[in-house]
Amino acid sequence: MSRFFGDLKLFMGINSADIDVEDRDALQDAGFETAIIISLFTDARVFPEELPEGLEDLGGFWGDLILEESVGSKLWTLHRKKLNNTFLNNFEEFAVQALSWMIEEQIASSIEVDVNYIGDTVNFEIRIKRPEKDLLNFRYSLNWEKQILRRN
Repeated sequence: MSRFFGDLKLFMGINSADIDVEDRDALQDAGFETAIIISLFTDARVFPEELPEGLEDLGGFWGDLILEESVGSKLWTLHRKKLNNTFLNNFEEFAVQALSWMIEEQIASSIEVDVNYIGDTVNFEIRIKRPEKDLLNFRYSLNWEKQILRRN
């Protein structure tokens, strides 16, 4: 009899997510972290007018062909942007949009994202309030130049 323990646990490496392994076995994530990584770091498809100057690819991923709604976030459109207040506002807006499905699916009652940067490092905290349950906090640092994500 097999038991369901959750999603495959992901971690972010250079430019991509990978499955977390321990003792030659894939680890599982019973919480929200894998959903957060997929939601934030899968490239959502955008309209041509949303593309940064010089880009032509509208983003998206193969699953968009079979899903009714696009999965992911527009964070990828910020890649060439300077770190400033406009960047922080856009990062926060795109992150909240990407995670809003959790509220629609009623697995979260509220989602807050706080973003700041120091040098080339973007720090962000995600607070997810579950209905009638506890508050979950996830803190990450993203080296914007090298695109390396680290959980704090």
